[in-house]
Order: sequence, then C-alpha cells, then structure tokens
Amino acid sequence: MMNEAFGIEDYQPVPARVAEIKTHEPEHMVNAWKELTADGSLSKADAAKLDRKMGDVRIFGHNFKDGMDTLEAKFIAARLADPSVNIDPNVRQSYEQRLAARQERMESGEVMSGTFLHGDRIHELTEGHVNVPFEQFIDLMPADRWAVNLSDYRGGEVKITETDSQGRVVRQEERMVTETPFSKIFPKLFEPNDMTKVEVIDYQNDKITVQWEVLDSVNRTTLMDIGSLTFMRDGDGTKIQLESEHVIDAFPGALDTIEHILSKRPRGSKRVVEKHGSWLGGFFGGEPRKRPLDVHLG
Repeated sequence: MMNEAFGIEDYQPVPARVAEIKTHEPEHMVNAWKELTADGSLSKADAAKLDRKMGDVRIFGHNFKDGMDTLEAKFIAARLADPSVNIDPNVRQSYEQRLAARQERMESGEVMSGTFLHGDRIHELTEGHVNVPFEQFIDLMPADRWAVNLSDYRGGEVKITETDSQGRVVRQEERMVTETPFSKIFPKLFEPNDMTKVEVIDYQNDKITVQWEVLDSVNRTTLMDIGSLTFMRDGDGTKIQLESEHVIDAFPGALDTIEHILSKRPRGSKRVVEKHGSWLGGFFGGEPRKRPLDVHLG
C-alpha cells in the first residue's frame, strides 16, 4: 500500500521548524560557558574545563576536543564574539588559531562534520567545499535530485507537485529508502531507513536551498527528520552545507524477529541515532554518481 503521506497534496513544511535546528548548540557546552564565564571572564583554567566539556561529546567517533569539527568551530566563533566576556588573550589566540586551521581545511576541500545529541534526537551539521564552479556543480547535482545521489540510496519514488515559471522543481514529495550500516551487514535482521518526506526548494542567484520534513516511515525506522541542504557559490567553487535533526530507530526489523521468536513484545526498543549515509562521498573529489530511479515502492 502506498505511503499515506504521499497523498497529502497541501502539506507544506514549516520553514520555522527547519530554522529552529540552526539555533541549537550542545546544551552542556552552553551551560558550561555560562558557568565558567559567570564572573565576566574566561581564564586559561576555565578554557581547559570548557575543552573537556567539548571532549565529552562522543557519538560514533566524533569528538569535539580532538576532531575540531564544524559544530565546535561554530560554538567557539560565537563565544569569541561574546562582548560580555573578557577572554584571556592566550585563550583567544589559541581558539583563533584553531578556527584558522579549520578554515584552511575547508578551503582545501576537506569535509567537516559535527554531530551531537539533543534530547532523544541527533543534530548533524556537515560543510564542505568542492572545487567545481557553482553553475557546473548544480548541473551535475540538481537540488531536486540530491537524495537520489546519496551513496547509500537504495530506491524510492519522487512526486513533483509544483514547479516555478522556469520549470524548476520548487516542491516535491519523495519516498526514499537508504541503507544503514546495520542493514548492509545484516540485511535479514535490520531494515534500511524508509521515509516519506516533503521538500521545498528555494532558488537564488548564488544559492539553492532544499528544506524537508519527514511525514511518515512505513517500517518505523525514521521517527523524525527535518533539515536543510544548501549549495552556494564559494569563490571559484561551491560550498555545501547540510543541517538536520533526526531520530532513527535502527532496530524495528530486528525487534519484529525477536517478537516472533519469543511470542511477546519486548518492553522497549533500544533507540539509536546515526548519521545520514555518507552522501558527500558520492561527489566530493569527482562527478556525482548517477542512479536511475529504478525501484518503485508501492
């Protein structure tokens, strides 16, 4: 049976909901900043404590202390700009050097990714620079086809519901199935992520932004997902920014199997969160992989 969400013609994602995720920062880091700067200053000792707080974030190998990823950089940049706190000169210099190193890596084309928990959800921000001119990049990677080019894309179906005067897709509904590390290794036990989402696309001269919200998941793997993906002109190349907030349940298929064997429902599932598939790997450093929409999921 077709996913019921596919038939919702008048549903529009609320941009404010997507914008909300851009205001999130690791809560324990924000609280640590407030506590350590309560006297209006940030000493070297306080900065060391804050760094340890950053290092406390551990999600699938991401570490704020050692990784110097995008979210840490955003956090530090915002705090360095805090006019209410007198930051120790040595601390400021150290943080500025770290931000400069991050920028150098970004310009070299390295992908920076950060992930942290926000309640029972996972928040992800990924940024990268591609040494391909903006016009050429969006021709290779059309914004309305970004999901089809996910490296772990398995299949799905797209329903275009609105185009602009130039014939560009500005709204579409999509059923998408992507592999997970679990479903790849144990396909008979774990199911891939299956979601139906609505996307709206905004076109500007030097920037294209896709916003989405998941409405339903037939196999209960995607409990919630909202986010945005932006392609923008960045000098002679293109910058990609992806920000999303989601709750993924990797075990519904396994739980169904367990229920069948034990003839009773477990008291609860172990909810895990994971990053989206390594979609950036599909086109960073080369032409994006083209996949036909060859799987119809009814």
